[in-house]
Amino acid sequence: MEQLERGMSLKRPRSAEGAGLAAAFSPPSAKKHAKARPPAVPLVAGDPRLCIWEAPASPYGLLEEELYREPWKLLVACILLNKTHSEAVRRVIWRLFELCPGPEVAARTHVARIEEILHPLGLSNVRAHAIQRLSDQFVHAAWRDPRELHGVGQYAADAYHMFCRGQWRHVRPEDKDLKRYWEWLAASEGQGMGFLSEGQGVGA
Repeated sequence: MEQLERGMSLKRPRSAEGAGLAAAFSPPSAKKHAKARPPAVPLVAGDPRLCIWEAPASPYGLLEEELYREPWKLLVACILLNKTHSEAVRRVIWRLFELCPGPEVAARTHVARIEEILHPLGLSNVRAHAIQRLSDQFVHAAWRDPRELHGVGQYAADAYHMFCRGQWRHVRPEDKDLKRYWEWLAASEGQGMGFLSEGQGVGA
């Protein structure tokens, strides 16, 4: 019996020692940390995710004029407006924002649900994945210029700088609607001409 116990005691430390070595050389919860997302960059003054300008309402009623106070929504709209008429985008975008009111929700929503809403626009799979990647980077990446984000091209970057940051003097848009707004804005030195945006009233 004594020999049997000694034999068992010789076998026990082997597995325990192996576990101990694995624990010593492996970071705790390695799998968990491998999948964990980086924390969201805190919102501070000057953060590129914030709107810092009140864009004057124009007589053109651009979709960007309705969304610019939330830069993420403006960038999403630009992804959808690329090669698509604004009226078609308007028919689906409000449903999209009901499903995904912000970038955090959009990043974790099943892509098939986003794709279903975007189906009437065409390229729904590509656009749905682009919106998800944009949303994740919008929240978690330390970006300074929107062109660093997935799916954001020159048109979306111009719209962002014009409407969200008030940097219209540094932008020369090529998109016909943005160009028309820019020319209208330049004619009044960025002040607009007294038009009221939707929801505004005299004295509001």
